[in-house]
Amino acid sequence: MTEREGVGAIFRDRRKRAIAGACATVAVLGMAAGVLVGPVRGGSGRSPAPLSRVSARVSDATTSAPAPTSDGTPEATAAPTSSPAADQTGLGGGSATAAPAPVPAASLEATALDFGAENVGESNGIHFLHLANPGGPALRVRSITTSADSFQLDEGACSGETLQSGQTCPIGIRFTPTAAGPLTATLTVTDDASPPTQTVRLSGTGTAAAASIDPTSIAFSGSSTGPVTVTMRSTGTGNLDVLDMVVTGPTPHFAISANTCISGHAPGTRCTFEVNATPPIGAAAYRATLVIYDDAGGGSQSIALSWAPGTTTTTTTSSSTT
Repeated sequence: MTEREGVGAIFRDRRKRAIAGACATVAVLGMAAGVLVGPVRGGSGRSPAPLSRVSARVSDATTSAPAPTSDGTPEATAAPTSSPAADQTGLGGGSATAAPAPVPAASLEATALDFGAENVGESNGIHFLHLANPGGPALRVRSITTSADSFQLDEGACSGETLQSGQTCPIGIRFTPTAAGPLTATLTVTDDASPPTQTVRLSGTGTAAAASIDPTSIAFSGSSTGPVTVTMRSTGTGNLDVLDMVVTGPTPHFAISANTCISGHAPGTRCTFEVNATPPIGAAAYRATLVIYDDAGGGSQSIALSWAPGTTTTTTTSSSTT
């Protein structure tokens, strides 16, 4: 081979290598283009993918993959956080439940009230029980009632009142027994508290006063004008109260003195007073009645009184009455 032929062979060999490298480069570029654009099949092949879809794929790829850090490791991504709406609605996805409105409170100073013993048909006054709003919203009292006639509400009870926080209201109750023996009832307060009713147990004992008088008649004559002592006994189950003593009749010439029967008397006790005749000078015989008003059965006791001129005597008659 001549020198010229050797040079030509080298030149042809380099040219083949250059062409082979160029073909390889074109093949690689073609493969890349096929991925992004898709294959082109002459005039009837698919159209290239729209640029927006290509951009979307690139955007998805870039956002889904963490960016590398300076040392080449993937950068950590923050965990997703819940939105305020999700925090409020909860797992069920429903709306948040509002806190319940505060409810008024009511308090009675006692759950039971005993009135003790009292004579049938009588009352020892008004007892007061206080209802309070211990705190919170205003308390409206709707009604107050008792379950028995022996326990009556006094006028001015706080039914219908509105109690602000810290305020109280007095409930007046009067015990007037309608029968003898133990008596009970329930006082009920209805309001807008929770629970809406409060109750108090009421109790008391009905008693009966009774009395006896000795003597039950006194007859004076002549200069015998007394005094004659009268004894009054409390014979019932309740206290005996003497209310008044009055001499009645057309000629009430009699007087009462040394009276110890002017206050209440417990069962089994007694009291006394004295009766005198006060005839006018020259008077003829006369009569009168001493009436003792009390709270025993019947409401009064009586003593027949008389005076006559002549022989000086005093006659009494004993007969207990109840």
